[in-house]
Amino acid sequence: MPARQRGRDGTILSPSASTLPMIQFRSTRPRPQASYTVRPFRPSDRSAFLSLYERVFGQERDTEWFRWKFERNPYVDHVPIIVAERDGELVGARSFFAQPIRNGETVFPAFQPCDTMVHPDHQRQGLFDRMNELALERYVGQARDPAFCFNFPNEHSKQGNINYGWQDVGTVPMYYRPQDPGTVLRAVTGGSERANTARSTSAPKTAGSAGAPDPENSAGSTGSAETTASTVAADPTTATETVQSSVSKLATSAASSLRVPSLFQSSQPPSSPPSAVPSASASTSTSSSASPTPSATPSEATPPPTDPSTDTTATTSSRSVRATDRVAQSLTTAVPMVHRVGDRLLLTADSGLTVEQYDRPPAAVLASISRRSIPAGFHTDRSERFYRWRFDRPNRSYPTYVARRDGHPVAALVTAPASTAAGDSVRLVETLPRDLDAATDALESLLVRALGDARERAFVTAFGQTLPKPLRYRFYPDTRFPLSTVLQPACRTLLVRDLVGDDARADANTASGIETCSAADWCFSRLDLDTT
Repeated sequence: MPARQRGRDGTILSPSASTLPMIQFRSTRPRPQASYTVRPFRPSDRSAFLSLYERVFGQERDTEWFRWKFERNPYVDHVPIIVAERDGELVGARSFFAQPIRNGETVFPAFQPCDTMVHPDHQRQGLFDRMNELALERYVGQARDPAFCFNFPNEHSKQGNINYGWQDVGTVPMYYRPQDPGTVLRAVTGGSERANTARSTSAPKTAGSAGAPDPENSAGSTGSAETTASTVAADPTTATETVQSSVSKLATSAASSLRVPSLFQSSQPPSSPPSAVPSASASTSTSSSASPTPSATPSEATPPPTDPSTDTTATTSSRSVRATDRVAQSLTTAVPMVHRVGDRLLLTADSGLTVEQYDRPPAAVLASISRRSIPAGFHTDRSERFYRWRFDRPNRSYPTYVARRDGHPVAALVTAPASTAAGDSVRLVETLPRDLDAATDALESLLVRALGDARERAFVTAFGQTLPKPLRYRFYPDTRFPLSTVLQPACRTLLVRDLVGDDARADANTASGIETCSAADWCFSRLDLDTT
């Protein structure tokens, strides 16, 4: 190697390129695909899987959760996970949630893809494709488990599934019932603390009762809560229309204040782990900022000159927050009262019906109700074995209501409390019988009881075919106005894929024609989702 030359100040001068020796440097970018190993899950991978889950999704899952979901699942004899590793580090996983799916008199073993993840430092390396390919090689064409896959992928993995033979067969809606729209509205817009005392105020002001008129306030007034309640006291249809009008005002106010695309959209940058909801502090910070401030360098000793447009922006933002507070105060008072009146109108006199409440779902009772009225189409086979395993999820509670007539169980409703930045909520997880028309009166009694217990919650959600008539109970789909103006639709796109193939189908217990079905051929509740 030639002698190094130095400049007058002692600095080593770089030699010419022709005299440099060949030196190899380790690239900071991920290695090519050939350096990754894709293989089936091993028991020793559990800890690394849980660490990767927390890194990718930002949520901690423990060993008991993993054992419940994969190792103790009674519908599969192995852990159905494909992993990707590099240099002994687990950097990707493609997992499957085994479920028994029934159609008519036949029960099919099926997989629901779930918890698909790739470490951020190893994305765009084709790992999702490679894990998918190995999974299909492992399960397709087998005259045994599973017969098909069905799932509700997010937008990141939807096209990847379709590229490997999954078929889009339609969407399944998510419904919301606003119990306390004011709380939701303040979470969206970051309303002032003054509005947060509305629930405890004996005589809160209605929208428009304070200050000068605002253009943003044109949709704010809902009138006196007592007057509203008396108006709907004789007609549940009026209650539905009143709440829908109030929710429309919520949506209009939120949209005009923030122009936000989604109530539950993550406030984190795209490179951050995905999150189900924005943080409350992030929402408040975003909406309460008066205006962007011109950037300044550290050397500047005086602030930049005031921009007139900045003052205008600050004034507009302040007026929007005030309007939001007034709308929130009015909705917080009126809507719960309308719900109470409207719910009572749904009750029918049935002296032989009693309602019991359980801290844990009674699996045998639920299974007996399910067997009496089995719905048409594809649905999870709800046996006692299924319920015992499904509701044994660690760190999750499922308060349950059972209606009995003359001592015999005729209907059931399973709920699950949840917390989001938009407020505490309740999920309607399961209603029985699954043929919703088989025990309408009993289901209405259970719903009224459960919704009454949830009156302090900001909202209640339901998925798929959980309610006989959602609008009758003032549940609104997020795909239509008014909720579509402030919520990112949470309806799920249903994808299906046949895993048996024509060659093995003749001797297999398979769902022929699964890929030609539509979402209407399925009967879903939230219990069918692996995340519930």
